[in-house]
Amino acid sequence: MAVARKIGIFAGSFDPIHNGHIAAAYAANEKAQLDRLFFMVEPSPRHKQGVKAFEHRSEMVRLAIAEMPLFGSIILDQPQFTMTDTLPILQSRFAGDELYFVMGDDVAGHIVNWTDIRSMAQQLRIIVVTRSTKPSVIQEQLSSLSGVLGLSLESADVTEKQSDTSSSAIRKAVKNGQKLDTIHPGVLAYIKRHNLYGSSGLGS
Repeated sequence: MAVARKIGIFAGSFDPIHNGHIAAAYAANEKAQLDRLFFMVEPSPRHKQGVKAFEHRSEMVRLAIAEMPLFGSIILDQPQFTMTDTLPILQSRFAGDELYFVMGDDVAGHIVNWTDIRSMAQQLRIIVVTRSTKPSVIQEQLSSLSGVLGLSLESADVTEKQSDTSSSAIRKAVKNGQKLDTIHPGVLAYIKRHNLYGSSGLGS
């Protein structure tokens, strides 16, 4: 009988992917001892307007993790991800494996409003990557959420390194032609080559 693997799923817009995302993925792996972690780029994020084309964001993810065997990427034929529609697809793809959903502390505060959150919490584990919020505060939020939903969420808190890194800050720095060391060199070269985020004047 095959031994179940621990599979992490890290969904997001990744516009662009940066070192903070990578640090979060490694932190999640360290916390849960994952066998693999897959980045899953959402084609049309609900709460973000004006994101770059899915093809660009997917390619930047591929470039960022190309030399990291622990990580992979998943492309699903869905414009937006929902637990109702997306989770069964992931369960089919990783049949027999244990799924871990990786999310940032900004997302954790909103999961009470997600459709079928009870079903989701019973079928996978949640790893909350704390960045701007202290782990103790996150744990309090999750405990409160568990009480509201009437279930016990399996969750873990991890602390992200490079917590001051954000996609919005990188987009602004690129537009202003500032030097960047918080993004993979291959991703930065791709941004410059395709003039993403107003990068035509970005120096070497």
